[in-house]
Amino acid sequence: MVAEHDVSDDDQAPRVTEQLNAAIDRTVRTGIGDHVTLLTGCVSAAVITRLKAEGDGDIRVLSSISIIRALLAADLVDRLELTIAPEIIGAGGAPLFDESLRSSWQIVDHVASDSGPIMLTLDRTPAPDRAAAEMTELPVRRVLRVREVVETERLTDFQGRAFGAIWQTLAAAGSASAEHPYLRCHQETATTMDVEVGVPVDDVDYQGAAEVGSLPGGPALVHTHVGSHASLAEAYAVLAAADTGELVPAGAPWEVYQWCDLSTELDPTSWPMPEEWRTLLVQPLQQDGSEG
Repeated sequence: MVAEHDVSDDDQAPRVTEQLNAAIDRTVRTGIGDHVTLLTGCVSAAVITRLKAEGDGDIRVLSSISIIRALLAADLVDRLELTIAPEIIGAGGAPLFDESLRSSWQIVDHVASDSGPIMLTLDRTPAPDRAAAEMTELPVRRVLRVREVVETERLTDFQGRAFGAIWQTLAAAGSASAEHPYLRCHQETATTMDVEVGVPVDDVDYQGAAEVGSLPGGPALVHTHVGSHASLAEAYAVLAAADTGELVPAGAPWEVYQWCDLSTELDPTSWPMPEEWRTLLVQPLQQDGSEG
């Protein structure tokens, strides 16, 4: 066990100090015995790694949020024990769980005391984006789409306008699509994007602002990202790192937004929270040397 705070102030001090075998000297002054090693200077993830290697492989850290952040970043934490008190400190905020970690921890136990504090125990679960990308075979899909070159900063506006045009074209044909919409960026510069927004549709004659097109079939690499689009880069990195053998990318990938569909007109107020969004990334593939 490693402690950073003064355990003599802890009402569990006798139990804690008995288990303690290392402490950080800049804050811990009392309440420790001769069996405790004082750690000087900055206690980094490397120090914790060394202590784990020297012991039985398990180590408990009672520490500040800065060290916990370092241990989380180094992927050294398997279990978290948190005490939540009904108090607001400073400006609030989320010091421990940023977006990339929300889906990586599961509460396995909780105890509420009569005085208010809540003890939580969380076990780490594999984050969705740590899963490997998968190979699959896709059919050619008929789609209703809108494609334009837009300024990057206007992408969100374009998406709203494009989905509106697609919905109006569907409605004019007395049709709808229960499929999930997609976005495909064909080319990007420092300031613009050649981007396509669409949805798979049935074999119906559509007339309107949206046009009929297709998404390619054949071999493809797919990977599901869970979370807001602010962290999609991590999912694209998984695609880029995947082993596809003799197959190479065949054109631009696309994103399938599995958290909404066009069976009715898009209503953002009905969507789940961004951290719950499921986005399927699809990278079409072809034999190396083939023409896309």
